[in-house]
This record gives sequence, structure tokens and C-alpha cells, in this order.
Amino acid sequence: TTVFDALRVGSFHEQGARYPRYARDLATEILAARDAGHLKISHHIHLRAEICSEPLLDELAAFGPEDRVRLVSLMDHTPGQGQFRNLERHVENLSAILGTTKDTARKRIEAAETSADIGAELKRLGAPFTDYDRHHRPAYTRLKQIAQAQSDR
Repeated sequence: TTVFDALRVGSFHEQGARYPRYARDLATEILAARDAGHLKISHHIHLRAEICSEPLLDELAAFGPEDRVRLVSLMDHTPGQGQFRNLERHVENLSAILGTTKDTARKRIEAAETSADIGAELKRLGAPFTDYDRHHRPAYTRLKQIAQAQSDR
């Protein structure tokens, strides 16, 4: 039997944010338990990547081939894609999550990583990827850009 332990990468670090960085530490614990023979079934790492998160590349960089990441699912909450097709709704949601002003939320959205950089990190990890919100597939032009960047590098 195989289990994919799904860990979110792409966090918000402001004080009071609901989504702190945790994936690297938890993956280390899971892999140590697996290597010590404490787990009765096969465990693999599945990274759920929030692609519009500012620190995504830093969090992905903390993983390497030795972590045996077996799947990366891309969650695209970029304005115009997926769940947030309206920029103002996205700004309102992000400012509520972060507990910050709308201006600060807008700056975070503008600082999101580029598709080419994300594609390069996925290629470095050597893990296949999929999109998390498949029901919005026609709007996912950014996921296509990431796939192209992954194959180009």
C-alpha cells in the first residue's frame, strides 16, 4: 500500500497568518520515520504548491531528489485563474488571511513567482505535476506556461 503525504508549499509568514511554513520540517519527520522502519506502508511526498505565493521558490528549493517527491499539484489562485477570477475579491481574501491592508495584499500578489521559475524548480525536483483545480482547466494558461518552462530548461 502506498500513501502520498500531501504538504502545502507556498506560505504566508505575516504575524497571525493562517498558513505558516511547515512542509520541510514535516517532510523530514516523515522521511525519518520511513527510513527507521516505523511506517508499515510506503510513504511518498506530494507537494501542493500555491503558485501565487511569494515564497514558493524558497520553499521548493528546500526539497531535493533525496526527498523523493513523487507528485506536485499546482494550485493557481492567481487573479484571472481558478478560484479568483476577480482581482478585488482576491485582494480582499488575501488581506483577510494575512490580517493586513488591501495595499499590502496587492503587493504580495504582484511579487508572485514567474511561471518559468516555477517550471525550473519542478524540473530540478524531477517530480510529475498536475493542477489541483481541474474543473477550471480552460482558464489555466499559466499552468501551460509552467509546463513549457519545465520542458525548456
